[in-house]
Amino acid sequence: MINGFYAYKNYAQIDLDAIAANYKLLCADIKKKSPQATPICVVKADAYGHGAPECVRTLLSVGADFFAVSDISEALEVRRVSPAAKILILGYTEPSNAPILIEKNIIQTLHSLSYAGRLEEAIQDSRERGEIDKNEKLSLHIKLDTGMNRLGFSLCADSFDNSVEEILSLSKTECFSLEGLFSHFACADMAEDEMSEEQIELFFRAYNALKERGLVLKTHISNSAGALRFGSCGCDYVRLGIVLYGLSPSGEVRLSGLTPAMQLFSRVSQVHVLKKGQSLSYGATYTAEKDMRVATISIGYADGLIRACSGGSVIIEGQKVKIIGRICMDQCIVDLGDIEVYEGDIVTVYDKSGENIESLAKAANTINYELICLLGRRVYRKYKKNVI
Repeated sequence: MINGFYAYKNYAQIDLDAIAANYKLLCADIKKKSPQATPICVVKADAYGHGAPECVRTLLSVGADFFAVSDISEALEVRRVSPAAKILILGYTEPSNAPILIEKNIIQTLHSLSYAGRLEEAIQDSRERGEIDKNEKLSLHIKLDTGMNRLGFSLCADSFDNSVEEILSLSKTECFSLEGLFSHFACADMAEDEMSEEQIELFFRAYNALKERGLVLKTHISNSAGALRFGSCGCDYVRLGIVLYGLSPSGEVRLSGLTPAMQLFSRVSQVHVLKKGQSLSYGATYTAEKDMRVATISIGYADGLIRACSGGSVIIEGQKVKIIGRICMDQCIVDLGDIEVYEGDIVTVYDKSGENIESLAKAANTINYELICLLGRRVYRKYKKNVI
């Protein structure tokens, strides 16, 4: 160790300038489609594996002031970075934590009447104990289920009117301050889909029904894919997630000019010859058809290179080499072919172009989101910044 720094076998290089540039590019693109819309920067899952504190600081420096997270621990992490930013929890918070949300000025998603009752009870109990002032309220964004069928007040035909009435009743609850109304697209990452248009129509039908009864709320429905396709859909906000980090929501929905912020590197730990007829790794699923040079790489599924990526490729000396056999917890093995490689050489797992992460995701039959979010805690993050 020199000056407190270890030479890590696996590390991710995070380009904070790329995140800043992506934010500016996205803001310009959204402004063309939806001049009135404000971005909400989604930094859940440790900013999709990039490191939330550093990413939040970077985004604040280029004008962002509204962030979305998944739970209270993530919200408090953002609050420690910024005392003033708006923070929305998109997921569930245990009702007993409602007083903390009020104290830290964090917005909670409200998805059902029963959940509202539990939140209200917790707030009333806290008031009675003198922990919070009786005039302090919990800020809420109401989640509408427009077809994702995951979380929210249902807007299906036989529930629509009842959900509108429930939301209106909550606006009269002294414990709550209703501020926003939102939903989430199910198929916006497809270049052409009928469902998104149906969700937009249903969302605004509910919004207008509430507005006609005197409840006017800020709105958002577009995620990254929706933002690229539709802008904000006429809403006040647009939620930017994967695109902030320079990756596309899908192969069908992309924005030219985004720069991937993450590169992932590992090292060669051993080079050896696999003899014809020998097998390797767990399950002996790969058997050499001839003598071949192979390298063991010091990265595995505990680092985020999931077992399903077996059969994908990494890059050594600028050339793609195939992962053979099953990926292990801490290591994997590649076919070197004729490439001259030595112990300690650097291996590129995710390259600057973002192409290899897409290739690995395809090999694993998954999406780029999953791979970057699963980056393990023992993978050191190196930050590059000269924020533009």
